[in-house]
Amino acid sequence: MRYSHRETEFTTVHDNKFYEEIELAIENEKTYVDKLQSYLHKITKHCQGLIHDMFFKEKAVEEIQKEYGYASKHNLQNQKYKCVQQMKKMKEAAEKENN
Repeated sequence: MRYSHRETEFTTVHDNKFYEEIELAIENEKTYVDKLQSYLHKITKHCQGLIHDMFFKEKAVEEIQKEYGYASKHNLQNQKYKCVQQMKKMKEAAEKENN
């Protein structure tokens, strides 16, 4: 008995809606990053540096505490909270302007 081997090619065909959704998701991500950057530039220089070091450079808490001269981790966490609140206020103000 002889078996013949046939190759089958499987391809996935997506309609235009699929590609439009991907493009929209990418555009929304770009818009989010642009907005985040604009909020970041509106807060104090101290908070800009702190947020950049914590969230973008992902420095260790101990390293940031030492660099910024905080007496304790608790003091650093309090300052982080205040900086994040500044960002939230900038976001809320921008949203009010757009509505």
